[in-house]
Amino acid sequence: MCKGHESVSENAQRSPVPELPEDLWSRIVWTFSDAPMNETSHDWLAAACCVCKQMQKIVSEIEVDVDTQMFKPSANGELRRYDCGDEIPKFLSWRRSWKVHMRLPDTVRWVGAFAFAGCTSLASVTIPKSTTGIKMGAFEGCTGLQFVCIGDSVSHIDSSAFRACWSLTHITIPDSVVVIGFGAFTNCYRLNAVILGNSVQFIGPFAFMNCVGLTSVTIPPSTRSVDDRAFVACAALKNVTVHGSNTLCHLDAFEGCTSLCPAFVSELMSRV
Repeated sequence: MCKGHESVSENAQRSPVPELPEDLWSRIVWTFSDAPMNETSHDWLAAACCVCKQMQKIVSEIEVDVDTQMFKPSANGELRRYDCGDEIPKFLSWRRSWKVHMRLPDTVRWVGAFAFAGCTSLASVTIPKSTTGIKMGAFEGCTGLQFVCIGDSVSHIDSSAFRACWSLTHITIPDSVVVIGFGAFTNCYRLNAVILGNSVQFIGPFAFMNCVGLTSVTIPPSTRSVDDRAFVACAALKNVTVHGSNTLCHLDAFEGCTSLCPAFVSELMSRV
């Protein structure tokens, strides 16, 4: 299991559908009263700009925890988008400057397709041990997502599950995961560290495409196939270690990885 998440949200406010902190209005009033102003319109405009900047800073510092008791997975344990109620997805999409931390309940067996897609305020998510799969596009477009803890019972990360999670900097794939699907982490531009678990057998096409911050990756001996363009356009990727002697690297698996030395690319391609 992942460590360090507790410190991410230790000061966060918890609410089923979080609202503004109770002291926010007093903070706004204090900010306005502290702004320099006199009778000239120029100074009033300067004061208004000062207040707007301070307001933006105040709101951007708000952190909340979502109370997941509102989540009601289906009978088979799949958490679908409409099982979250209308308020949670709307909240996670609208408060773009907030940082929202979420732990899924232990009743979730599957994170359903597009369950939290486009939830731009989601900053961290913890997926419990009860969960066995993350379906297509589950967290696609969560551009504020910085931290993901994947429980060690997840076996499949389906296509586009974390596509375009621009703020994600590192990901640990637990030993339980067997398949990383098509484009699962495509366009995670800031992703600079990937730890692949010792059970990963298939890395799908375009799985890590355009992860331009990624500098190294180790393919475990369990991996049978690194599919076409799995790491395409990872321009900063310098070091690839393939531990399995029978690991098949498909044609163009590392196309556009301009930082890899040509000799190493040739050695990899000999596995095709």
